[in-house]
Amino acid sequence: MENLKSLWRSGLMKCLQKSVRLASRLSSARQTDILDTLYSPEEKDRIIDCFNRCSVQELRVSKQLNLAKASSIVKYREEHGDFESLSAIVKVPGLGVLGLQKVCDFFKNFSYETVHKLNLSTDHGSVKSNPPITKIVRENMKSLVAMDVQCDRVCWTWMDRDLHVLDWSHSSVFDKHFQKYDHVTYLEKIHETMNTLPEADIYVMESKILHLPNLRVAPFIMSLKLTEAILCVLLNKDFVTTQTHKVYTTPSRTVSRFFGLSMGGERVSGQHIVRDIVNNSSEIVKDVQLPQTCWDTYRQLKAVDQENYANSLLLGIAFYKLLILRTHYETGEKCVE
Repeated sequence: MENLKSLWRSGLMKCLQKSVRLASRLSSARQTDILDTLYSPEEKDRIIDCFNRCSVQELRVSKQLNLAKASSIVKYREEHGDFESLSAIVKVPGLGVLGLQKVCDFFKNFSYETVHKLNLSTDHGSVKSNPPITKIVRENMKSLVAMDVQCDRVCWTWMDRDLHVLDWSHSSVFDKHFQKYDHVTYLEKIHETMNTLPEADIYVMESKILHLPNLRVAPFIMSLKLTEAILCVLLNKDFVTTQTHKVYTTPSRTVSRFFGLSMGGERVSGQHIVRDIVNNSSEIVKDVQLPQTCWDTYRQLKAVDQENYANSLLLGIAFYKLLILRTHYETGEKCVE
């Protein structure tokens, strides 16, 4: 008897689910039909032409599409061919009829050529460094060292202008991250660490946003910021005579946005990007050369250390492509003139 009741409930639930899906399809179909009636044939042609030709960044000119939805449109187009009607665009995953109408209201007034020009003149949240990178530095720079600074160590990646990793290692500052030192010992320890860093034209760090869940964390944050400040001063030792900066910082969101490592507003691991570099399986890092010896060393590390190594490598790649070579947008898409 219980088995019969269970089967009956299961059958009833399946019927209800089918009814809901059918009603949803009918509702979407009606909305799509209404969408077709909102625009003249000329406006439809302009809209469809823009959707068929625009890159991810050009689609975002409308201010109605975020990176995920614009990327989804381009990916769907590449897999299924050009859109032939507005109803075909609605089939893109994650794109609703109401949201599509707002985008269409923008594109109906512009040809693709106009959208392309608007995109070139639009600042897509361009990346800034502190201090700002000058044209002379960009043109003459041959190598950089990207650093991931922790309380007890500095992980760094030494890269040349061709995105070849010359060295990938770390330097220990203290034996333990909670040790206490007087100011003299502190300076000496960091000075020893600085002397182990490769000689490069510039040094790059992230300007990290650190949360303070409780007061117990405050000493560690203070220690980290103090280490960063001393490193910056020591590496800029010739600033008084040359008036040229050697240490640059970028916002913590730079790497997250460039590699798509943000989830719920928090940074997630980028270790899969390192694997993509080794396997040459990602378009955005296909020109990065990581020596086998560096990869072998990386594989022997603990998970926490691998994360720090990955952070320094990804920072160096993002800084080069965004601020030195200027080949990509902050979102990771390649610049097209």
